[in-house]
Amino acid sequence: MNTNTNLASNLYNEENIEIVNTTPVVGLIPDTPYNRIMSFINEYESKNTRIAYTKHYKDMFLYMTGKLFQQLTYQDIKSINDLKVEGYRNFLRTKHKSSTINQKIFACKALWDRFKERRIIDYNFFDMKPLLITDNSYGSLTSQEIENLYDYCLNLPKRKNTKNMTLKLYFEFLYIVTCRKSAAQNLTWNQIKKELDLETGKMIYVITFLDKGKEIKKAIQDEFYQRLKDNYKQVGETSGKVFCGIDNATYDKVLKGFCKQYEIDKNRNICQHSIKGSGLDRIMAITNDINTVALAGQHTQLNTSFKKYLNKNRKYTSHPSYFLGKEYTIDKLEELDKDTLIKLIKSSGRDTILKLNLELEKLNQLNEIQ
Repeated sequence: MNTNTNLASNLYNEENIEIVNTTPVVGLIPDTPYNRIMSFINEYESKNTRIAYTKHYKDMFLYMTGKLFQQLTYQDIKSINDLKVEGYRNFLRTKHKSSTINQKIFACKALWDRFKERRIIDYNFFDMKPLLITDNSYGSLTSQEIENLYDYCLNLPKRKNTKNMTLKLYFEFLYIVTCRKSAAQNLTWNQIKKELDLETGKMIYVITFLDKGKEIKKAIQDEFYQRLKDNYKQVGETSGKVFCGIDNATYDKVLKGFCKQYEIDKNRNICQHSIKGSGLDRIMAITNDINTVALAGQHTQLNTSFKKYLNKNRKYTSHPSYFLGKEYTIDKLEELDKDTLIKLIKSSGRDTILKLNLELEKLNQLNEIQ
């Protein structure tokens, strides 16, 4: 390992990231590793990519050589071998997840490909097998498990510091509004106001909160708002917070106790954020629309939704590539008598019943217009 490793470790987390200048330089550019690297970075159109790659390379060279970016020589680059690269990746494993490490190594591989192309080096030691990415993401609860959670909260021993209905409404809020726990725990009544719904002309209760600096609006039913308000009055709170008197640790403890009582496997990794995910699961089941899920989940990038709801889908018979190959018609349904049809709808589950009711409401509105 390089004798300057301690220096590199101390400077590794520096936040002074250099913003890459993309303005063409008139005249001759000195042939230095720094200028070649910056020229390579500037070929990327995305500013975010240029900034990220600049930091990747600064960190890597500082660890490998103990030198700052501008101090590099061609001999420094040629001195980097397989042992140093492996050591660097092992160092990264103490600080980052496998997915992040793979991104950093890939960025270095791209630069080394350029060096090899220019015959500065003979072999690309960053051309290595990516680390296996393990799935440590949170799990979610089924619709029935959500109902069980509500019952569990209501049936907890009614000790002085346990507000059963508040607990139940809190988890119900996470599920219905599909928001982060911080948004729910900090929610005040001033953030819930009635606004005009342009489609129906009705006044609807709308919750406004911030998610990663962006203003988010979520509509809720009048009935749900009233239950929240009734509980607030019943517990005699005056703080102005919708969910008050219970801290984050208590919510975690209640959820942990629920999972234990209902024998939910620890490998499912159920946490408070799982309740939001459970709500998104149900939205996906009802709408089968990834764009609606992304909107409901405040996903700034659609890829977040695709990763969770498409790439991890192991219900293969529900894959579009499977069911699109089979012809389905309404003929068989038309042959059913009323009782059998009702039984079929009930057996299809609550999500299907909700979806049919939503379609019925749309049909009734259309008939009223006509």
